[in-house]
Amino acid sequence: MGSGRDKQAEAQSRQITSQQLQQQQQLYDWSQQRTAKMDELQNPAIKYAQGMTSGDPEKIAFAGAIPVANITKSFNATKQNIYDSVPSGAARDFALASAERGKNADIGSTLNQGFFESLNTLMQAGGAQGNFGLQQLGAGMRAGETAQQGTQLLMNQAQQRKATQMGFLGSLAGAAGTAAGGFMMRPATSSPSSPWSAMGTMN
Repeated sequence: MGSGRDKQAEAQSRQITSQQLQQQQQLYDWSQQRTAKMDELQNPAIKYAQGMTSGDPEKIAFAGAIPVANITKSFNATKQNIYDSVPSGAARDFALASAERGKNADIGSTLNQGFFESLNTLMQAGGAQGNFGLQQLGAGMRAGETAQQGTQLLMNQAQQRKATQMGFLGSLAGAAGTAAGGFMMRPATSSPSSPWSAMGTMN
């Protein structure tokens, strides 16, 4: 009966350990998918920030192409309005020059703002990745501890069963030895001490 209960307990322990490992694997797969999606969503912002903080004029121009294009588009519309509304002469030249200065100032301000915002973006992204990495490490360590605990539990149960079996076999061996010793030590009751005593008995 005890052996049957031990085997049932072992089977239940194995099932629980297997379920825990399966859950940990599912959590790991989900975290990998989440990490990939997070990297995909952050990638454009990180590329922009890296370009803006690179110090390379070509990379800065490429990263800031969209906001600069919007400023240039607005300037072109303003310039066209000046041509349409201001007569040719000094007033028009002054208005066009003012619009040009405003465009350049807007571009410089946008690029400077983009630079400082990009530094903050990279700092936050690095911190988020670091924290997420620590969370992943903690989850992995907890999964390993859970698996190790399950394995240790099974090993302890196996050792207990082995110790129980050895104790049972030792008890059987001791009982058999005691019985054999009692049989060997039992005194003889009918053997004669010498031939003469046997002859005396016959007479």
